[in-house]
This record gives sequence, structure tokens and C-alpha cells, in this order.
Amino acid sequence: MNEKYYAGSAEIFSNVRKIGWSRAPLKYRRFDSLALAIKFAVEDIDHDLQGVVIRTDDEELTGRAIRTLYDSPAFPLARREP
Repeated sequence: MNEKYYAGSAEIFSNVRKIGWSRAPLKYRRFDSLALAIKFAVEDIDHDLQGVVIRTDDEELTGRAIRTLYDSPAFPLARREP
């Protein structure tokens, strides 16, 4: 993958419920880039990514595929420190 791959817009659909959240779980969110959507999914929604789908114009990514792209050396954004 190259940076151009991560540049296109993306949408996240999620049915993840987190214990202790005072508001309704995320249902839909649009991002200017696939990289931002992947970063948000992994770092802010849920590390196991069950119930998370990212859609671009060309494909649909779920669970392990999202995590693989996040962990890839080609991922263009800084990752949150563990």
C-alpha cells in the first residue's frame, strides 16, 4: 500500500457498545481520508474491531483488515503510544 491508497475518503459504520459510555454508540462517521478512519477505528472505537466496518469507494474493510492496515509500515499517520 502507498500513501495514495490511504488518501481517499472513507465512512465508518459501527455497532460497538462500550460499557460506561453515557451516550449512544457511534453509528456512522465520515472521514476525509481512509488513514484517519483507520486511526479512529483502532484508537478510539475498539481494539478488537468487532462490529466496525470502513467503506471506501472501492472496498469494505472489517476487523482484521482494518488492524492490518493500521499496523502496516506504510500507514501514513503517527500511531498512539501504547
